[in-house]
Amino acid sequence: MVELLDHGITAQWWISPRGDGWNGSLTCVAGRSEPNCVMVDSLGMHAGVAEILLLQAGRLVHPAGAEAVTVAGEPRAADLDGDGYLDVIGTTNDYHPNFAQGHNYWQTFEYRAGRLVLTGCTAETRGSGPPVQLLHGACPA
Repeated sequence: MVELLDHGITAQWWISPRGDGWNGSLTCVAGRSEPNCVMVDSLGMHAGVAEILLLQAGRLVHPAGAEAVTVAGEPRAADLDGDGYLDVIGTTNDYHPNFAQGHNYWQTFEYRAGRLVLTGCTAETRGSGPPVQLLHGACPA
């Protein structure tokens, strides 16, 4: 749940339609674009969800297609392309031969035209940090 305050008075509540509410966090920027945030939360045992919130005309707006689900951990928010809108970094798994023995991949989602769009993946190697730019490699099927 996100509370929007106006001079210390509640102006609006927004409740995530997807997250489980246990591990939610909010990252916001108010740079060159309209103020925008990414709400991340856990979604079951291993999965996570990221949802874009925009501040438009004093109200929180969640575009219907502006969410991404990751299957191998909680996503995080960062402006990876410098456009002033937060993008999402997540992880996925190839499930070969199963989730526990499978390989994890970094994946990135770009906020574009009201949606979070998967841009690509790269193998997550021991000690590698999260991507600092949008990825364009193939993702596991």
